[in-house]
Amino acid sequence: NSNYVGSSLLSGGFRLNYGFKGKYLLTLTGRADGASVLSKENRWSFFPSAAAAWRIIDEPFMAGQNLLSDLKLRVSYGVAGNAAVRPYSTQSGLILIPYSWNDQTIQAYGFNPQTGNRNLQWELTGTANLGLDFALFKNRIVASVDYYDSRTRDLLLLRPLPGTSGFLRVIENVGKTRNNGFEVTLRTVNVQNNNFNWTSAITYTRNKERIVDLVNGQNDIAA
Repeated sequence: NSNYVGSSLLSGGFRLNYGFKGKYLLTLTGRADGASVLSKENRWSFFPSAAAAWRIIDEPFMAGQNLLSDLKLRVSYGVAGNAAVRPYSTQSGLILIPYSWNDQTIQAYGFNPQTGNRNLQWELTGTANLGLDFALFKNRIVASVDYYDSRTRDLLLLRPLPGTSGFLRVIENVGKTRNNGFEVTLRTVNVQNNNFNWTSAITYTRNKERIVDLVNGQNDIAA
């Protein structure tokens, strides 16, 4: 019997930034991860993302106004992965279990009540974001408005099993969730001089998270 647990994660990535005339901006990123807690067939996954921004304030048609000191539109989409499972979750094993024998308690090996699952995959979350940054009165008022929508699939969940299977539970990729909402940030410079500075910041968020799908379209994980 040993408490030794080993796991490893290998990652590699790149980022490409491009700007045209300082007002059209593009960022492309990619990352590949390999996790030993998953089987060899599903160990590796690639997670791309892209982000673009348009500095509207630098366009010629904005030159004649004095109200806005900054105006930028942003949009992005990216995929992230999660492999947060215990090492060896893909394998079935034995554990020490106390048994009663002739009025004595003895330790013997038996099947782990949690069976292994070699089909475990990365849990994937795709997130889209649309944002607007603007500033008024020579940056005395600065604000950002963002709307985001995150959708997760292949959720890594511990699922109970019927007793007739010989096991009690198993980790599986089951179901989908959705998390969306918006966030507004407002920063103001109320007083600014050589002797005294007073600034304030207000943030408002609204978020909605819900389960879209579970096992075989059921709403209850125990079904």
